[in-house]
Amino acid sequence: MITSEEKENRVQELKREKADLEREISSLERENSDLQSELAYVRRQMEALKRKLFGSPTSEKVSDEQLQLALSDLEKEKLEQVESEKEVIGYCRRKPKAK
Repeated sequence: MITSEEKENRVQELKREKADLEREISSLERENSDLQSELAYVRRQMEALKRKLFGSPTSEKVSDEQLQLALSDLEKEKLEQVESEKEVIGYCRRKPKAK
């Protein structure tokens, strides 16, 4: 039979595990957001390079200087976003007791 002390210990252990999982979910959500931003950045870069390489029959040609300026703006935007979103979170986890 399980004693009330054992029950309380198990409840505390489950609460710690829940908190750990919530932190992990939060971290993964931030990582997902960062990766989505990076994907959008890479797609914009790719589109700009495609326009430069292949052009469009109905659009005007983009000069190398304009393309370079656009790419540098995108790189600055990405760096600013990365710097503003950096956050370090750490925790220690106890080793589960063997049954």
